[in-house]
Amino acid sequence: METLLVHNHPVKFLMMNWEFGVCISVDERAYIEIWDPLTFDFPENKGLDFEFKMDTDYNQLVSLNSIPLAFNLSPKGKYLAIMLTDRILRLFNFKLGRLVLSIS
Repeated sequence: METLLVHNHPVKFLMMNWEFGVCISVDERAYIEIWDPLTFDFPENKGLDFEFKMDTDYNQLVSLNSIPLAFNLSPKGKYLAIMLTDRILRLFNFKLGRLVLSIS
């Protein structure tokens, strides 16, 4: 067994996106990490339209100072949904890393 140091805080959710061949983990500060399950690095050549998470809308979650309550992917891995303690459901286009819908 190996311990990974991907997050600085305890992980709340861990899920595999089989369509893109990547793992997604979310820690208690709502920091989302996307990584290759074989190399444990940021995935390359996996069909994502961004090279750095800083180029996505995922980072805005950290600034909200909310704790993740729920996290899931659509069946085909196209969308990522997350709800924080602010009770807003956010839907992201996974490939683009862009927020497409917020429901409060």
